[in-house]
Amino acid sequence: MQKYVNTRLCRNISTTKNMIELSCHPDLTLDVLLEYKSSPWSFSTLHKHPDFTFEWVEKFPEKLWDWNALSSIVDIESLKKYPDMYWNWRIITDKTHYSVMMENPDMPWDFSIFYIPVIREEHIPFLRMFSDRIPQWKWNRFTKCTDWTTFKNNMDLFWFWFASSVNITKNRIHARNENGIS
Repeated sequence: MQKYVNTRLCRNISTTKNMIELSCHPDLTLDVLLEYKSSPWSFSTLHKHPDFTFEWVEKFPEKLWDWNALSSIVDIESLKKYPDMYWNWRIITDKTHYSVMMENPDMPWDFSIFYIPVIREEHIPFLRMFSDRIPQWKWNRFTKCTDWTTFKNNMDLFWFWFASSVNITKNRIHARNENGIS
């Protein structure tokens, strides 16, 4: 069986000017890339192609891919399948929900970028699981955005005990006044 190659796509393949447009052309397939692998494809824009899969990266690992862009669109299955790629773990961590991180604790998450706006009881298992990988300065921020009940119930964690302008002090005083304790 003869391979089909879209001649409309490949006729201008020798001109670098058209390569960015051709690299995102809807008729482009992995077969065409493999057939014309020495052509100057714009690998830094191929991730925008409608049929792009990480298999394309696997077939051309030495090419100049936009790893920041790839890291922003990668899913957990692709990370597992291609763990040795040049991922930007800062970007991946920033877009990943903490529950996915808990399901995949062996991945090199960047805890310096990780953000939880308000620490609640539901976050405590995550904090316990990764307590040794979370930088100390992050505990300062976590302490500042934790309610008193969560703090009190989990005093064994690495809270920053001398954080300035911590809301838990206000909550503690407020709780004492409600109970008639001054």
